[in-house]
Amino acid sequence: VSIDLLRGRKRNLIYFRVFESKCYILNAKDYLTKFDPNSYEGVFLGYSQNSKAYIILNKQTIKVEESLNVIFDETPPPPKTSPLEDDELVEKEAIEVSKTKPIGNDLEDI
Repeated sequence: VSIDLLRGRKRNLIYFRVFESKCYILNAKDYLTKFDPNSYEGVFLGYSQNSKAYIILNKQTIKVEESLNVIFDETPPPPKTSPLEDDELVEKEAIEVSKTKPIGNDLEDI
């Protein structure tokens, strides 16, 4: 923060990623067969201190790798509760709602 005040400009935060976020590592083999995957799913662990690479946990090989060719999945995580679950109502509220609802058929004869 103090460096920003001295320089008089803001830092570019576009390259910062959320730790432990889902990402895909490009398969950088020289020769890929027809059935080799183009990428592997991984978890972002941090930034390399020796180069501009990302440190990624490859979920398929369960090994930590450094790679430049990474695509991050920046979609927000799904909500923890399902929208199909009923809201928890207090019993009194549920009874009040059921009392105000008419039971009979409200359609008029034409």
